[in-house]
Amino acid sequence: MIAGIAAAILAVLGVSMLWIYKRFTEVYYWKNDSGEAIKGTGFKTFSPALIALRDDSFRNFGMYLLRFLPGPPKLIIADPQVAVKFMAKQHKYERLKDFRLGCVFSRLFGHAAGTASGRQHKRIRSTFDVCYSSDRVAQTINMMEEECKQYLQKVVQEKKGLIAMDDLILLTFRMLMKFTYGSDISEDDLNELIELRALVGTLIADTFTNPYVKLPLYKYMPTKTNRILAEFERRWLQFNKRYEVGRSS
Repeated sequence: MIAGIAAAILAVLGVSMLWIYKRFTEVYYWKNDSGEAIKGTGFKTFSPALIALRDDSFRNFGMYLLRFLPGPPKLIIADPQVAVKFMAKQHKYERLKDFRLGCVFSRLFGHAAGTASGRQHKRIRSTFDVCYSSDRVAQTINMMEEECKQYLQKVVQEKKGLIAMDDLILLTFRMLMKFTYGSDISEDDLNELIELRALVGTLIADTFTNPYVKLPLYKYMPTKTNRILAEFERRWLQFNKRYEVGRSS
C-alpha cells in the first residue's frame, strides 16, 4: 500500500513538473482570421520583460509590436489609414487581465481605463465624455494658460528663473486634475490629489523593487506596502465620493 501511495505521489509530481515546464516554455502566437499563426508574434507566458521591442516586418503594414511586460505583445497601429480599416472591421479586442506585477499593481489599475475593455472600458470612458465637449475644451485652454502664467511668475519671483523638472511634472498634474474635476477645484482638494499621487508613486516603485509583492498571498500580509495601499484606497474613495454629484461638498 505504501508503495502504491509513493507511486501515486511521484506520478502527480511528474505530471505537475511537465505542466509547469510546458507553461514556462510553450510559445503562443497571434492568429489571423483564418486561424493561422502570424509570424513574428510569438510570446511565452512567463518570458522576461522586453522593453519596446519592435518587429520590423510589421512596419510595412503600418503597425508595431510592443513588448513591455511578460505576456502577449501589444499591437500598435501607427498608420492612420490602417487604423481606419481596422476600426471599420469591428474587430472585438479583449484586453487580457494580466497582472504579473502582483496584487498591488492589480489593485491600483485593475479597474482603470487602460486595463479595461469592451463595456467596462466604455463605462469608464463615458465618465469623462463631458470633459471633451467644445465648451469644456475652451475653458481648459484658458485654465492651462492661467496655470502656466502663474508658474512662470513663481519661477521669476521665487526661483530666480530656474525651472525644475519636478515642478513641470507637478504643473502638468495640476492641469490634468483641473481638466478632470473642473477648473473650480479648490487648492485643498488639489493638495489632497498631490498627496495621493505621491502614495501611488511609492506603491509603483515598490512594485518594481520589492520581489515579495508578486507572491500569491502577499495581499494578506501586514506589510507597510499593504498599509499604504489601504490608505490610498480609503482616501481615494472618500475624495471621489465628494464629486459624485459633480461638485466638491
